[in-house]
Amino acid sequence: MGGGILIGIGIYLVLIYPVYRGLKLLPMILPRCPCCTQFQQGFHILNAEWPRIRFRCPTCSGEFVIWHNGRPDSSETWECPVLALKWPYALGRYKRMKNPEQDLTPNA
Repeated sequence: MGGGILIGIGIYLVLIYPVYRGLKLLPMILPRCPCCTQFQQGFHILNAEWPRIRFRCPTCSGEFVIWHNGRPDSSETWECPVLALKWPYALGRYKRMKNPEQDLTPNA
């Protein structure tokens, strides 16, 4: 049984991971909308410039960004919620990101 898990992980690392990253495919599992926290069958894609893709929720019309390379870069505007896709990318694990400049501002 343990050998089957190792073989599955090996197949993922050797075959699935490079295909998803190389072809810039979207993950199989979508996140909850960070605005209304509802699971959706799909989102409207507003801007698709990989690795940053901007989505709109069909339920609440809230907009959010997903970085498909695991972290936002310096071009992020932070005007809407930002999620980062985490490893294993094909399975759709997401982390809500915080604006790093917000952490640097002193509290009054």
